[in-house]
Amino acid sequence: MYRALPDFYYWFFYTVILYHASTIAEFLNNIRWAIHRYLLCRYDWAYERSELNSETDGEGGLEYTYRVPEEIEDPLAQSMYWELMNKVRAEPIFREFIVPPSAKRRY
Repeated sequence: MYRALPDFYYWFFYTVILYHASTIAEFLNNIRWAIHRYLLCRYDWAYERSELNSETDGEGGLEYTYRVPEEIEDPLAQSMYWELMNKVRAEPIFREFIVPPSAKRRY
């Protein structure tokens, strides 16, 4: 078995993995989009907007904050929640895509 490892390594990494790389990319991208959609619901719940008073700040405009769930008490965790909500505002880098079924038939 030990002597077969180099051949197996070559076969697995240069045929099977390369063949399934696009399918793996599709699955990972689907997971990323599912997480994004879930967090958008959290974002809609947490986001609060208010108009700034031009008399007090001199410029006017918009101010926003996030409602942090009561279970999150640690200041670091609250800061991380705030940062996560800010990141949810942008969509994932890659659009959703589907790998053709012909790329999923072997192995």
